[in-house]
Amino acid sequence: MTDRFLSPRRKRLIALDRHMKRVAVVLLAMILGCQKLAQDAPEDTAQQRTSTSDVTNDSSKAAPVQTDARESVSMKQVKSDAPTKPQWIGSESCRECHTDRHESYQQSHHSRSLTAVDASTEKLDDKILHERSHRKYEVTKRGDTVWHIEKLLERSGDSTEPLTLSEFPIRYVMGSGKFAKGYLVADDDYLLQSPLTWYAKSQQYGMSPGYDTPMHGSFSRAITDQCLFCHAGHVERRDNNPHHFTIHELAIGCERCHGAGGDHVKHYESLAGKELPSQTPPANASMINPTKLSREAVQSLCAQCHRQGVAPVSAPGKQDWDFQPGQDFAAVKFNYDLIKTDPPTNEFVGHFAQLGESKCYQQSQMTCITCHSPHQHTSGDALHNLHRQQCNSCHQSEDQSCSLELQTRIDQAQNRCVSCHMPKRDSSVPHTSTTDHRIAVHNSVAHRPPNGAPEAEPTLLKKPVVYPLQDVPESMTQQQADRMRALGLFGLFRMNVGNPNMESLFNDANRALTQIASSGQGDEAVFAAMASLTQIQSQMSVANRTEAAQKHEYAMRCAQEAIRLNELAPGGSHPTESLGDAMEVAGKYFSSIGQHQLAARVFQDLTAIRRRKYDWATLGLSLGKIGDNVGAAKALRQAIHIHAGDPDVYEILAIVLKSTDPTEAERLNRIAARLREAAKP
Repeated sequence: MTDRFLSPRRKRLIALDRHMKRVAVVLLAMILGCQKLAQDAPEDTAQQRTSTSDVTNDSSKAAPVQTDARESVSMKQVKSDAPTKPQWIGSESCRECHTDRHESYQQSHHSRSLTAVDASTEKLDDKILHERSHRKYEVTKRGDTVWHIEKLLERSGDSTEPLTLSEFPIRYVMGSGKFAKGYLVADDDYLLQSPLTWYAKSQQYGMSPGYDTPMHGSFSRAITDQCLFCHAGHVERRDNNPHHFTIHELAIGCERCHGAGGDHVKHYESLAGKELPSQTPPANASMINPTKLSREAVQSLCAQCHRQGVAPVSAPGKQDWDFQPGQDFAAVKFNYDLIKTDPPTNEFVGHFAQLGESKCYQQSQMTCITCHSPHQHTSGDALHNLHRQQCNSCHQSEDQSCSLELQTRIDQAQNRCVSCHMPKRDSSVPHTSTTDHRIAVHNSVAHRPPNGAPEAEPTLLKKPVVYPLQDVPESMTQQQADRMRALGLFGLFRMNVGNPNMESLFNDANRALTQIASSGQGDEAVFAAMASLTQIQSQMSVANRTEAAQKHEYAMRCAQEAIRLNELAPGGSHPTESLGDAMEVAGKYFSSIGQHQLAARVFQDLTAIRRRKYDWATLGLSLGKIGDNVGAAKALRQAIHIHAGDPDVYEILAIVLKSTDPTEAERLNRIAARLREAAKP
């Protein structure tokens, strides 16, 4: 059958299959090339004894355009690409029978968690200076499309014009705008996070959380389907790649709390024109009613988005989108964080942990929805009256009522319970504040101890405390729990590489991962983590070349095992995050031993499944090493397109072009010099 008779989806699947076969070929080369390595390698340690911008100036590089690859559609329009288990239908299908609920929900913030950008509601022609990174950002409109543009500023006294580094079209807005609005930009088949965020409190643009630094990620952060879990209503991966997906429903909708509604709608459509039966519908046609769930199950509905940790770990074979209302979210994903100071800072403790410390929560059956109605938006006096009624429903007796006189309460806090007992705190997110969910008697906004003594200044712990944000679910075995913790330790370490107090965390992660692998419970994620961790360790052992080489070889063997396990997964090999990590380790290993042809093949495959500057830059280096300067130049230009702020890549590209295009090479070196100058304090 010729390609012209194949559906686009079938063509993508065939292309992915061919790509993964190439991965298998590289794996075979890795195995053959490392057989002698494995035989001759010295004995492992005890712990390791286990199984279009100004900068690119390239007319061949097309400008990023808005594509229709992820265009939002009504779930009723989805046919062949629609998921069948469970049968999601979208909130619009609920409107016909539940009109009042649907209309009231549209006033809630959740209903606007992700929207298509509307140029008429965005502040345009705005210019934002970010002195720490020496950048200027512009928000402008071209035709019907809003663009974010990043420019490198000239130094003080320099007459050179600002240099355009990156420019991308805005596709989606994240957030209702109550606190802030983030932006997702489009680059071919990827969505990226913009460095700019609109903050409601200041009514102006500012740097996105994590970007207010001298060296930030610019437009390099690619969004995965996991990133959208807390913003989109329903997302489906394409070709099993977390970076490529279809958004079936933009904002958080009915089914995220009530379950998939396909069978429910089919059941009642079959009764059209008939008198509705009084009995309960069949189990498969019933929707989840959160008011009839256990307290733990209700909290899981909220926890799926509102309990966030630094290091999330998915259960084996699970991803966020596998969670269904009524389940324990901890059985799908576990979250870990670190306590680095004593006492912990306010920024560390999230709303869930804060609420859990409250006697009101501990001595009642209250849940998040006791105070937060998911179906409607209440504000102003009506909201404060509602909260006061909720507080008074328990605090009625004389010994539990407020000790202040009514007039005093009115004068000091407008008789609002939450103003005193749940005060606003500064947030770690710029230009925002958050409500302290420790329902308590607070002596001051600084939350001083009850004895009135000044709050102790936090001190840095020599050994950070790993903090699990959930209890281990009963359905999880001890081995599964140990696996989750081991991967959590690795995730926490990777987020804190370079921190002088992280040596103990590295040792804990190394020990835990090795124990899991040696017990026979190691899976793709475990071996990929071991590969990455050991390779980081090899880079820390540069003073001892023999030790560094041994660790690099061991990292390679772990990477091989992760890739092998990926191939054995149900449905065959697929581009997981762990596979990408393992392939990166393998590519680095081949580069380190001078096998640049193999390194180029590995990084070529990596660039097909994810969007990272490092992959393209290393591919360019490898191609240059084997004499393919044309391929090297193309790869390096793509690395610059992904992240235009790295001077090293410009200098490498200048070396590649020096003999064939000295004028361009000189221009690239000037840009690199400007970037280095801008990075100076």
